[in-house]
Amino acid sequence: SPQSTQASRKEVASLDWSFDITQKLEWTDKLAARRSRFNEADSLRKLITTHTLLSIHRLNYNVWKAIEVGGEYRILYQHETRTQREGWLTELGWRAKKNIRLGVGYNFSGFSDNLFSNNDYSVKKVFVRVQVVL
Repeated sequence: SPQSTQASRKEVASLDWSFDITQKLEWTDKLAARRSRFNEADSLRKLITTHTLLSIHRLNYNVWKAIEVGGEYRILYQHETRTQREGWLTELGWRAKKNIRLGVGYNFSGFSDNLFSNNDYSVKKVFVRVQVVL
């Protein structure tokens, strides 16, 4: 019987930016696109290409000294199936240093912002984030 082989390749492009609306309120956005190419499960000859778009809109508010709260709205769109998932994420953060941020939060959306992952929509849970800005 033929063995099932899946060779895959993912190409991801991303644009992130932030804007300080006031001294206490920051607006950040992320736009990302992924093109995935893989062989159909039962055929090494049939190449399938998919296109996925991710959009994240976030507000961070400095509540006290180095403590901030953040909320983001995420949209994940898969072109070939014309499906869209969306949802919220909340986070409590601490700016430990000027360029180091630690956070803990809950992802209500169920999907990851990492387009290199094989998203199985199982990340609706508590998370910890460590962020270093160079």
